[in-house]
Amino acid sequence: MAHLLFLIESARANGSSVVPNLLKKGYRVHRFDKIADACIQKDLDPSLVIIHAAAIQSSGMQILRKAKARFAVPILLISVDGTRLLPDGPGFDHLLPPFTIRKLNNRIKRLLPPRPSTTQKVGTLRLVPKRNQLILDNALITLTPMAFRLLRALVRKPGEIISREQLMREVWETDYVGDTRTIDTHISWLRTAMGQGGAGRNQPRIVTVRNKGYRLIEGPTAA
Repeated sequence: MAHLLFLIESARANGSSVVPNLLKKGYRVHRFDKIADACIQKDLDPSLVIIHAAAIQSSGMQILRKAKARFAVPILLISVDGTRLLPDGPGFDHLLPPFTIRKLNNRIKRLLPPRPSTTQKVGTLRLVPKRNQLILDNALITLTPMAFRLLRALVRKPGEIISREQLMREVWETDYVGDTRTIDTHISWLRTAMGQGGAGRNQPRIVTVRNKGYRLIEGPTAA
């Protein structure tokens, strides 16, 4: 089924509406004049919220704050130049007019989660093999190819201890285990990408098992 997009776009947008182009791209679109109308929806789960604030010459900041408080999905803000204090990090993008429909579509595709059938999942963590991407709590994070392969090896056996030797053979495709510091370095990068230091209690995380290796767990269980 096509992705469902929530579009916050005032009726005053008139000819500048992006709805026709989104429909042509195959998306399902629910358009709302006010963010309050979108927030009271209970039976619909959008994949992305688009705030077309530029259509009414607004910064969209107040609408953005309400959308972030209500929806745990990526948000695309289309606003006039001069917008300040925008969110930083995955799960958000900002587009300035004028823009082509191709550019709008590229921004949307970058934010949208992939089809469930193409992912590997452990709790709130999902992997997208074809894109070398990690989705964690609806945030899209692009990894290096090697970091992705390392995380995938852990995701395939959640909760199990995987030795450094196993990881060297599977990820680096070598039997040489004289120096496994490269694994430790990549694990550190993955932990940073996953925001492990401030992760929620049930968020998947990588645990070091002393003298044995690593394992991927859900929650703060001690190694």
